[in-house]
Parts: sequence; C-alpha cells; structure tokens
Amino acid sequence: MQSGCSNIAPPLNFLLLTATISIPQGMGATAQVDPEVRLQQYLDAFAYYWALPDEAIDGIVLTENSGYDFAAFQAICDANPCGKRFIPVSTSTDYPSSKGKGYGEFFMLDQALERLRQEGMPGDTRFWKTTGRLKIRNLAEMTRTAPDTFTVYGDFRRVPFVGRRLGGNEWVELRLIAMTLDGYDRFFRGHYDDGYVIEQPFFDRLYPLYRAGGSGIVPRFRRQPEFVGVSGWSNKNYDGLEYRLKGALRRNLRRWAPGFWL
Repeated sequence: MQSGCSNIAPPLNFLLLTATISIPQGMGATAQVDPEVRLQQYLDAFAYYWALPDEAIDGIVLTENSGYDFAAFQAICDANPCGKRFIPVSTSTDYPSSKGKGYGEFFMLDQALERLRQEGMPGDTRFWKTTGRLKIRNLAEMTRTAPDTFTVYGDFRRVPFVGRRLGGNEWVELRLIAMTLDGYDRFFRGHYDDGYVIEQPFFDRLYPLYRAGGSGIVPRFRRQPEFVGVSGWSNKNYDGLEYRLKGALRRNLRRWAPGFWL
C-alpha cells in the first residue's frame, strides 16, 4: 500500500445567506414584512453562524437586495474576530416583485456569484445557500458529512407514484441547498424566471439530469437539516410541534428508506 500526501487543498465551504430586509410592495407569500423585525432575525442568525467553529465554514457571503448597508453585520465580526471571512454583497434593488421570492433570490444570486467569480473565487468553492433569517442547527455536521465531490447537493423531494397531488412533492428544497460555483453557473444561472413557485420547475429540469448520470447532482442530504426560526410563508416556528414531527419522520426515512424522498 502506498502512502503519501496531496498538495491539493480541499474546496472552500462558504455559507451563502440571502437577505431582503425591506420587502418590496407587491411581493406575495411573505408573512413577515416589518423591516426592523426582519433585520433582527438576520442579525441573530448571522451572529450564530459567525460563532461556529472555523473548521465548519471558511466564511459567510451575505447578499442583500433592498439597499440596507452591512454596518451592523460588520460590527458582529469586529466584536468577535475569528478565522472566517465576511463577504458582503449588495445587489440590485430593481426587480419585479410580482415575480415572487424565487425570482428575487436567484436574480440576486446571479449577481453576487458572478461578482465573486470575477474576483477570483475558485470554481470548486462550495456555497451552502440558505435564507438569512434561518439558523441551521447542525450546519457543521452538514458540511462535515457532505460528499467529497458534487456540483449540486440538496434535497429533491419526490414521493413515488404520488406526483404533485401532495403539496411540496417533486420539489427542490431551497431553504438549504449546496452547490459549487461551477455548479451554480451550470444549473442555476439565468433561471430566476423559471416560475413563481420556482422549486417545482427547478425539479423538472434538474432531476432528469441527475437520472441521466454524470451531472454531479446529489439529490439527497446525508443528514436532516435542523432549521431554527420562522417560516417566511406561514410565520410558523420551525421548533413547533408540527415541524418537529416532520423532522423526526424525515430523519427516520433518510436512514431507513433513503429512496423515499419526502
């Protein structure tokens, strides 16, 4: 058996937080619209992630598309110095709010990730995208147990034989999804206008690519993400009984019936 070491550095893991602090008029399906409440939720989540061990993530990219500055977030970094990088990216506030949250978020991501590429970010950099108001309680475990290689890594919900008769089936879960910079450019760039409920057209386009093989898409997290916060759709608490029961069911299915995606 040969032994040795490699000079190839492992890919970087950046947390990619999306933020819209001041919701534009005409944006539907948003339960919490008070900008002060939203700002505090973003700050609480950011402080939680900034305090994670440096080995969990290499840095945080925070994108915001309603014109707020990043002074309060920078203050958290300055007060708690560590080895992580903070990369704030302000993107265009000019987008049609009637197109929905998915349009606004991925239009924002197109701009932010293109800017990072232009600044020399390697194509194999991994971005763990989540809504900036939420905390992922087990994010460190999620990054640690991820596959060695992937272009897209997340949960593609699919209950066999049911189709779309159940809400949220045939659906790419976008509360948390990971992709490399190259993977984003290949599979997501320019697709912010695919549909109002963008999770379903993303599934329709990406799942067949996974089935065909060779795409690098891994459509199932190895661990169940543990969300902390409130739903932007319903304002329900993710620590409430309903979501805790769903989480327990999905953890068990992930372990005992990994082909049954729910």
